[in-house]
Amino acid sequence: MGYFSAKRSEISSKLSAIGLKTTHWFNISEAILGNVSIRQAEIGAQFTGSQSDMRSLDAFGAAVTANFLLESTFIDERLYINDAKLGRNLALNDAWIGEN
Repeated sequence: MGYFSAKRSEISSKLSAIGLKTTHWFNISEAILGNVSIRQAEIGAQFTGSQSDMRSLDAFGAAVTANFLLESTFIDERLYINDAKLGRNLALNDAWIGEN
């Protein structure tokens, strides 16, 4: 798969990309999302979720070659990055992760 972009999209229920393999970037920045799952995904470049509002983000076991960006992002419930392999920076600047 090439680039994936849902920038400025609104997905009220679930965005599921479990086991996805892409050699390029994955962009969900500036989006309004429900639950997002990229469990066991292999992203060959950068993951960008900056300036998004989402219910939860599950990146359990994901492999991201470059940066994992969640700057200025609101995650209403949970962020899971257990067993994730991040090749460069994890950026959570000005992010908010709630608890319900």
